[in-house]
Amino acid sequence: MTVDSLPVDAEPFGLTSSKYHQNSSFLHPGSKYHDVKISVNHWQLRDLVCKNSLVQDQVFYPTSEDINALDLETGHTQRHGSFEFAPRCIKELDGIFVAGGVQNSGGPMGTSRGQFGIMVSETGVTQNLGVGSLINNCVSIDKQSNAKYVSLICNNDQYLYWADITPSGAVTTDMSANLGIPLNHASLSPDQKTIVACGDNSDFFVLHPEELHTGARQQICTTFDNGFSTSFHPNGLVFATTFQEGVALVYDIRNISQPIHTVWSTRRNAQNGAFRCCKFAGGTDDLLFISEHVGRVHMVDTRDFANHQVIMLPQLLRGSSPLSQQGKDVYNESLIRPFGEVVADFNHYTRQTDDFGPSRSRWGARHSILNQEQRVNRLITVRLPPRAQQQDPGRYRTLAQSQSQTAPDQREPFSHITDRNPNAFFELCDTELSGLEWLETRRGSSLAIGCSKGVIKWDIACWGRKCFPSFGVC
Repeated sequence: MTVDSLPVDAEPFGLTSSKYHQNSSFLHPGSKYHDVKISVNHWQLRDLVCKNSLVQDQVFYPTSEDINALDLETGHTQRHGSFEFAPRCIKELDGIFVAGGVQNSGGPMGTSRGQFGIMVSETGVTQNLGVGSLINNCVSIDKQSNAKYVSLICNNDQYLYWADITPSGAVTTDMSANLGIPLNHASLSPDQKTIVACGDNSDFFVLHPEELHTGARQQICTTFDNGFSTSFHPNGLVFATTFQEGVALVYDIRNISQPIHTVWSTRRNAQNGAFRCCKFAGGTDDLLFISEHVGRVHMVDTRDFANHQVIMLPQLLRGSSPLSQQGKDVYNESLIRPFGEVVADFNHYTRQTDDFGPSRSRWGARHSILNQEQRVNRLITVRLPPRAQQQDPGRYRTLAQSQSQTAPDQREPFSHITDRNPNAFFELCDTELSGLEWLETRRGSSLAIGCSKGVIKWDIACWGRKCFPSFGVC
């Protein structure tokens, strides 16, 4: 199901239309929501949305063993193919799909074998190959020539595998490198001369394809825990690597002695704030997107790194809410805010309560301890930050009073959102993210956000991102 964002009454939140999209020059107002099921087969691996390189406005995502296509304009979905295993990661280029995962034989520990799947749309050829002795956490695909594609495969057995692929789907994996840690992600630079890889360690690696068999590599030490994603800027000179601790480091490949910029999570050291996926925008958009484990996506201007915004998903993507009481099919728009304000409000809330739901739990814990009702009860006593207290209290009084006059068993599920904590509708979001993708569309370019509830599409304000020279008159 596709739901366009509807005009919502932001008055209960003290937000006018302009405030609701503060500093939102990165994105056009309004987004589209598509109710589809994305299967997450490992709770930390969340790069499960990839663009269709042949068809604009279309992305692929896995559901169980199937690969499905979603049209981001119409919401139409179609099963595109299937593997013999449930993919932990997928990529597509020129109609050639690659997927990674694991085939568990059901025997003793250690008998699992890494799975590498390849599917060629033009011929219908599908292969399920054993690559690596443990789970394959990441796969990539890049084109070297009309007769050859290459794929990087990251395995928990500490090996980075290099696969050569022909357009017909023939695969050879003759090169590999043991990097000494379970590997979670790797990226090949646009000029195909440099690989950046990260894994279950505070370090990451820079190496070159022609040296894979020699063991030559640069090991860059950091103080952060477990790298989960890497990405190259289209210029090939800048790359980013993200860590579970909620830190992303941006480097210039010409000088990797220190990062040129550091991006922090809004909830550092919390499971909900763990960084999972990063993607540079293509073309001239010059943006870096980073997903937190739950409910938030960072957008960083890579031209000067001065503008940093955060997309905050609501507690409920579709249905009646304090934002709009129009009915169950209303799509509740996300909130876009400057990074500093999001962090300030989060810090304020956490100082007001000892237990702020799942965002307070460490990233090492797999599931949140408190259920929604417990979180609601604690947040009822939370007061607004000083900035929000200056808003007209009359904006909230009607909602709060109407709820207080309703019998407890008849109150709306968002009765905790009152004049004292209107932002709880976004702070309490428990929607886990499952992927990010930048893609070219019929109207420019877009950001697709995969989550446990479906896919959200935002159009990027490409025209506003363009730079035009100015001329003086002599």
